[in-house]
Amino acid sequence: MNHPEANQYEEYAKNLQFHESKKLSSDDRRVVLVDIDETICFYPDKRQYNLAVPNQANIDKINNLHDEGWYVIYWTA
Repeated sequence: MNHPEANQYEEYAKNLQFHESKKLSSDDRRVVLVDIDETICFYPDKRQYNLAVPNQANIDKINNLHDEGWYVIYWTA
């Protein structure tokens, strides 16, 4: 099942650029902040975690960053 706006997010994700920051790290680790909602999961109706549908493509990208040594921080509002 795709989120109604999935194509918009997929197009946006193609143009994402990462940058290195020292604000969240005391060493030379690369840090990426990942919003949970509409990034690693979509919701078919209500925004409830128990109804969330995983976005495996984005999860795989984030896992690859982690495997490459990035420090991954998940957050949500």
